[in-house]
Parts: sequence; C-alpha cells; structure tokens
Amino acid sequence: FALRLLAGKVVMERHSYRQDKRRPSADEARRGLFMLLGAILFTGLIFQMMSVVMPKLFQARLGDVIGTGALAAGTLVSVVYGISAFGQYVGGILADRYDERWIYPVSYGFQVLLLVVALVTQSVWLVVIVALSVTLQTGTATVENCLIARYTPVAWRATMYGMKFVLALGLSSLGVPLVALIYGSSGSFDGGFWALIACAAIAMAVGIALPRTAGPAAPAIQPAE
Repeated sequence: FALRLLAGKVVMERHSYRQDKRRPSADEARRGLFMLLGAILFTGLIFQMMSVVMPKLFQARLGDVIGTGALAAGTLVSVVYGISAFGQYVGGILADRYDERWIYPVSYGFQVLLLVVALVTQSVWLVVIVALSVTLQTGTATVENCLIARYTPVAWRATMYGMKFVLALGLSSLGVPLVALIYGSSGSFDGGFWALIACAAIAMAVGIALPRTAGPAAPAIQPAE
C-alpha cells in the first residue's frame, strides 16, 4: 500500500469512508450497528475456539501421520495462520469493490460448509480445510470493519472499533473454557465443531438481515479544484 501510495496510484481524499448513492437512515444505522455487534461476539468465538482446538485436533486426527508430539501440530498451526494472513488482504480488495453487506453473509455461508466438512474429515485434507476456514475468517474480519464504518457516524467510529475489539477479543475469550467444557464432557471435538457451525450460521443470518433499504440521498462528490 505504501509503495502504491508513493507511486501516486492511491489518492487520499478528505471524505467519509464511502459515499453511497443513498445513505442509511439513522434508524437503519442503529439497527445495523447493534446487529453487527451481536454477530461480532459469535465471530470472535469462532476465532478463539478455533485457535484452541487446532493443535489438539491435528494431534488427535492426524497422529498416525504427524505423530503425537507438540512440534508437528504446532508447525501445522503456524502454517495455517501464515496462509490465513493473506485472507485479510483479499477481504479488503473484495470489500473495496463489492457491497460488503453481501460479502459478509456469503462468506459465513461458506464458513458453515467448511466447518461441516471439517467435522467429518479424518485425513490430511483436514489441514487444508481448516486453513481455508481460518483464511475465510480473517478475510471476513476486514469486511466486518467496513460494515462498522458504514453504520457508524464518523465521530463515533474509533469508539465503535474499540467496542468491536472488546467483544472480539474480550468477551469471546469465553470460547476457550467452552472448548474445554465440551471436550471434557464428550471426549471429542464434534460438539465443538457444532458450536462453531452454530456461531457461523448466526453470523450469516445477521448478514442477510442487515438493513439494505436506502435512506436520504447523499450529496454528490465534487472534484477537487
């Protein structure tokens, strides 16, 4: 981004995040924002639970291939997160080019499918499926930030991003003992995967239900003198 900025291919403008042809009304903005904050709690749970589940999951299901030591499982987790980092860049490109109100539910729809497949996969393909799932999760986090910008007044955006991270990294940390509780009671990760699937389905439903009707028309952007 810095290189493109220096090359003059990116122009910084003193305008709000996105100038839609139609702005959401105050009521739509409030509904959209509260719905998003609810979804963020569940998407944060997916991130926290998956982070805890991955090493033990790889050991349990791929022990015949990678062994039962922590090094091999930890290396696979590092590979998964290394790949998933690029998801944020791809998610940013998509959010800049398409309506993020549709990217969000579609992404979590695919997330549900990937988690269902991961639930029943016992081979080395599990690493690929989990990597795709985590990549999709990190990419959708970028889209989520764009949605917050869409529904939050400019003067409150920094505050709402702070609120987002309280939910995504604070309250969602309850996912860590939740994993232990589920695994301890059942002895398998199946229950944990069903919890992840439920969280992704809720996020998808919220994305579908986000306000899309137009509010008052936004003023046209005039070219700089």
